[in-house]
Parts: sequence; structure tokens; C-alpha cells
Amino acid sequence: MTSFPILTISGSKVDGELVTGPEEALVLPPGGDAKFIEPAGSALEAQQAEISAVEKRMASLGLQLLLPPARGVETLGAKLIARTESMSMLAATAKSLEGALNEALAWHLRYLGLGMPEGPRITINRDFSGLPMDAPMV
Repeated sequence: MTSFPILTISGSKVDGELVTGPEEALVLPPGGDAKFIEPAGSALEAQQAEISAVEKRMASLGLQLLLPPARGVETLGAKLIARTESMSMLAATAKSLEGALNEALAWHLRYLGLGMPEGPRITINRDFSGLPMDAPMV
């Protein structure tokens, strides 16, 4: 709640719902007062640090799926299995994204009154095995 100002009203009784916004006005009796208050904001730095930490973790997890794992000496079979596991995670993510985009497109077409049984489809490439990525590419 540190980054959200709170409306306070004194000297007036509010009956029912109070609507505020850029196109609304408050009518107060003489001596009434309304103002926004907010905390000092000392927790904003901690909130920003937490957001930055989450962003770093998200970036790290995203790159983990694309970069080859840095391991010691392994057999070719072990490397292929490890790569297949990470590619299957990435492919599953791409499949979920494809499904979500197609569902959103179908809803949009229905909203426009164009609900077609065989409407357009979005296809996301799920073949990531031929996409080698090294440090300079990232």
C-alpha cells in the first residue's frame, strides 16, 4: 500500500457510494476538507529491489531453456537427454502460448460477430533443436 494514495474526507458524511476520478467532483459543506494522503514511501526502495530480483530470476529461467547447459565431461547420450528435457519444457511453453493466443483470437472473432468454425489459427514454432545459441548470440 506504500505506492497508493488514499482519499480522506473530513467534515462531511458520505451516504452511499463515493465516486472519484478525473471527471468527478466532490461537493463538501463549509469547513469540509478532502485530500489524498500517502505514506512516506520508505518501503518503495524495498519494493523496487524485490521487483528487480524477480525480473532477474525470470530472465535467468528464460535463458536457461535456450542456453546449452555448462557441465563437466558427459557422454553424447547424456547431453542429448539433457537437451531434450530442456527443449521439451520450452516446447510445452510454446504450445501453451499457442493455445492461449488461439483462444484469445476465437473470443475476438466472436466479439466481432465473425465466429467461424474453421477460422484463422496461430501457430508457434516448437522445433527448437536446430537453434544453437552461444554467449555472443544471447
